[in-house]
Amino acid sequence: MELTHASNIASHISLYAFLATVLYYVVRSIYRLFFHPLSAYPGPWLASVTTMYGGYFDLVTGTDMVRQLPQLHTKYGPIVRISPDQLDIEDIDAYNEAFKIGTRYKKDEGFLPFRDTLFGIPDVPTAKKRKDVYMPYFSHAAIKKIEPLLQTIIDRWKGHLLEYSNSGQICDLSWGFQCLTLDAITQYCFSKDVHAVDHTDFIMPFLESLESIRPSATFSKYFSSVVTALSYVGPRLPPAISRYIFEGSHSFGKFVEDCEEHMRALNNATEPRPTNSYPTVFDSFFSTDASKSRKHPTLTDAQLTSEAILFVGAGMDTTGTALITTVWNLIHHPTAAQKLRAELRTCDSLDLEHIEHLPYLTAVIKESLRFSYGVPGPIARVVPEGGTVIAGRKIPAGTVVGHSAYVYHNNPDVFYQPEQWSPERWIDSTPEQKKEMDRFWMPFSRGSRGCLGMNLAWAELYLAIATLYRTFDVQNAGTTEEDMEWRDRLVTVQKGHLKVKLQKVE
Repeated sequence: MELTHASNIASHISLYAFLATVLYYVVRSIYRLFFHPLSAYPGPWLASVTTMYGGYFDLVTGTDMVRQLPQLHTKYGPIVRISPDQLDIEDIDAYNEAFKIGTRYKKDEGFLPFRDTLFGIPDVPTAKKRKDVYMPYFSHAAIKKIEPLLQTIIDRWKGHLLEYSNSGQICDLSWGFQCLTLDAITQYCFSKDVHAVDHTDFIMPFLESLESIRPSATFSKYFSSVVTALSYVGPRLPPAISRYIFEGSHSFGKFVEDCEEHMRALNNATEPRPTNSYPTVFDSFFSTDASKSRKHPTLTDAQLTSEAILFVGAGMDTTGTALITTVWNLIHHPTAAQKLRAELRTCDSLDLEHIEHLPYLTAVIKESLRFSYGVPGPIARVVPEGGTVIAGRKIPAGTVVGHSAYVYHNNPDVFYQPEQWSPERWIDSTPEQKKEMDRFWMPFSRGSRGCLGMNLAWAELYLAIATLYRTFDVQNAGTTEEDMEWRDRLVTVQKGHLKVKLQKVE
């Protein structure tokens, strides 16, 4: 009888707990729909209630929330409430205000991955102090100085492509481009040659590992606490259990450990480091004879490692995706490929001084960057004190507002037939049209928090595409449209791999 009584009490407690939970979510939903500070702004009612409105597209259907934004703006206007605490904006003047040099808009601390890095610093003044340390190494002039380094890597990469051409074997250019960009960023950042382009078939365990864990980036947008817990628990589990649970991530973990060891050695070095023929970001940063103004003693070994991993990821993924996008579209536009090759043949050499001024090559790259987006968005910022006015509506201070490159790059009023890949739009348009397109073109973001490695990315894009199309005819080898569809993993990542056959041209 006592057991029955205890069982009844437990049942009642469970029922009350269930009812209390339901009541909590009902009351919260009513508040968010009718009494929340953002309740006056238009948008899907479900998006006002829960962040899982976006999660449905990102995690369940696989169609990506960012792809829904253009039609939401068409339906609701330039301001759309896309989650309980965030508005999405389609207004280029508002974008330029939020992303200008010296902006008062800070990053949203509600979702800031890579918190120990430059990327994860929310306010502009603090971020600027750290960014200023790195800026000299990513200027256009600095990148021109390391062109011999980049060319050495390109030549090794080209040599392996010639082997594919001679053998007639299928080449996985997705791996090939990632190996190329990985070698470039690791060598330049900390003189670490990982010989990625020299791996057989461009298959490198670190890159395979990275590919397997990319979906966690999307998952972390909605369940960041779970990802944080897993990252804490994982290293503390017995190796056999850890390998079973986190299968595929160990090569990435080993790469992180190698970076940590290298950064610790740089940070604790007491002897002057050898003078290289070109500057490297972290070698110069921690050289004992470096200017004191460039020394940043507040960075711990763990922070240095996080910074290094961020540089590697940012320097590899976005550029690699842009290269894949370029080749895929050139394969489907053979006339464009012929025009590009004809232009490249006018150059005596494929150095940056010559090729970065080629109009058609530049147009091909710009159009491909329009299609690859970098970070497709929304990139969130917090409205500063005093609030702002967007599209004639007052937005209160503290509101999180997002801007999406995907939305701006597909604006049909700016880019005629935006779904069509057309380098000619950057050549044949009027000066006024080109100026307007440039206003809406933002693959590297802009302003104080714009992409630090933009000049390095441009150099890699110029050199890789020029070398590939000056040397080879590139044909598809079984890659499908579905393979080349992209997913939003904070950056754009294709679903499959670009596989081609190469034939050397005379």
